[in-house]
Amino acid sequence: MIQRLKHIWNRTLAHSAEVTCIYICQLIFGLLVGCIFYSIVNENIGQSMALERLALGFDRTVIMDMINSNDTVFSKVFSWAMVITPIYLIVSTWLQGGLLFNIKKGETGVKSQLKNGIKHLIPFLGFALFSIVLILLFVIIIGLPFRYIVGDPLITFSSEKPFVFSIIVLLAILSICIITIWGLSISARYNYIQGSSFLQSISLGTSLIKNHFFKILSIGYLLIGIHLLMALVYYLIMGDRGAPSWLFVIFVILVQQLFSFARVYIRSFGYIAVDQVDEEFIG
Repeated sequence: MIQRLKHIWNRTLAHSAEVTCIYICQLIFGLLVGCIFYSIVNENIGQSMALERLALGFDRTVIMDMINSNDTVFSKVFSWAMVITPIYLIVSTWLQGGLLFNIKKGETGVKSQLKNGIKHLIPFLGFALFSIVLILLFVIIIGLPFRYIVGDPLITFSSEKPFVFSIIVLLAILSICIITIWGLSISARYNYIQGSSFLQSISLGTSLIKNHFFKILSIGYLLIGIHLLMALVYYLIMGDRGAPSWLFVIFVILVQQLFSFARVYIRSFGYIAVDQVDEEFIG
């Protein structure tokens, strides 16, 4: 097992250029969204006296008043989101698709990533939308009965323990569904790269999930565990301290970006782990 994980990690390191390209694009989008959001908020409520009250501590009444009295802010943010979200989805699918192609074909480099990512952009967008629709269906199928059964937790249960336990079970079921769809989406794209049609790729991906369900699940939970560990490490480093100086602010930004960069590597690690399972399944 250790040797296999080491082999997957070495393959991940071989795609450092593609990972860096994805990280830089994410950073650019993040800065763009941050600047837009700051500009809209500062223009509409930047001089609000309510901000001074919030600076003294959390006040739900003040927040709700600000939300209810600033419809313009949310309409502008929503308008920008309707523009930026599709662009981000297209660029992300392009870059991730190029990375998946390089992994499957044993190629490396940003040039191959960009060329083959744009070549497979339309079908990979189809796989992405298919996955999103499946996740939404699972959330509705699982969430609506849960809401109907639980009702008002304060009335339905005599204590909070059954409600908390129910939430944990619900999250566990949803995590299994999401990991399964994630594995199906990656496997389907690998099969498409290998020359299968769109529907054949989904069918072959489904067969992979059926035959290696627990392997895909273990990969998904491994990635979730790594992310949770990173979040814990980040909290231990940063804590809930304020920003006593500009040097500390710069340090916080650098640590945040380091963790964001690491998350792209972890995602690539997951892609290669699924590819390993896929190759064993085909073999």
